[in-house]
Amino acid sequence: MTTGLSRRPLQQWEVRRQRAVKLLARRPHAAPPLEFLLELLPLQSELFRWSTEAEWPGAIVTGAGDDTPKLRLDALSIDLLVPRFATFLEGLLPHSPDVLAEIGAGVQAREPTQRALLKHYLAGQDLSEIAAGLDCEARQLEFFPRAFMQPIAEALARDTAVPEDWQENFCPMCGRLPQLALLRDDAAARGRRLLVCGLCASEWTFRRGVCPHCGEERPGQLFIHSVPDPTHVYVDECKSCSAYLKTVDLRKDGLAVPLVDEIATVELDIWAEERGLWKIQPNLLGM
Repeated sequence: MTTGLSRRPLQQWEVRRQRAVKLLARRPHAAPPLEFLLELLPLQSELFRWSTEAEWPGAIVTGAGDDTPKLRLDALSIDLLVPRFATFLEGLLPHSPDVLAEIGAGVQAREPTQRALLKHYLAGQDLSEIAAGLDCEARQLEFFPRAFMQPIAEALARDTAVPEDWQENFCPMCGRLPQLALLRDDAAARGRRLLVCGLCASEWTFRRGVCPHCGEERPGQLFIHSVPDPTHVYVDECKSCSAYLKTVDLRKDGLAVPLVDEIATVELDIWAEERGLWKIQPNLLGM
């Protein structure tokens, strides 16, 4: 049985909140996603706190192989999660955009739907059949289990070390795809590139000059697209597979909070989509 996750302060949630407030003042065109994020963060921080105190037997596989994610999210107890999920929906829906509120109300109305949705999401299974029953798109429906599970997965991942030699393009902790990349200087390397998981927020080193989707390495196929404001967030494009993700350069803005700054730069996503690019992993709000 895996128990006793350390009780760590919730500073990262307050840091994210403060950054969202600051960017809301600076970037009014990004107000809708940032305002929604500010409603979501308190609910997630409470889930994170609860997760550090709960017992999660079988969820952490410390002896996993070098190429095997260490978190077994499908081992989490659905019976334990469903009541929390219902409470999460109750707190979130009054603040949700109309489309999400309507979908969420359908999920909230039936416990069997909640159970099926969590079970499928934790197992990495397609949500299309459940979405069809709610008359919505699977991408829209995914928001609810992902927003709910994000702080739980982050809490579970915090006390397990990321393998230093991990070279894969998926998260070594939960197996999900990267949402963004970041660059920073540290003792090990200058301009170190890390990928950030779209679910548990784990970070792992990944080579620069390589597409995180298809592995393309030819310079003529890899492009960086930046804008005057902000200068610390830009688009990495791979012409071979038409994939992109955003990079947050912490060397240019050490106060950036990558998961928040990525959401606040919605204009870069609009630009990329207009060029026919697709995002390796949309952010929590579907952009």
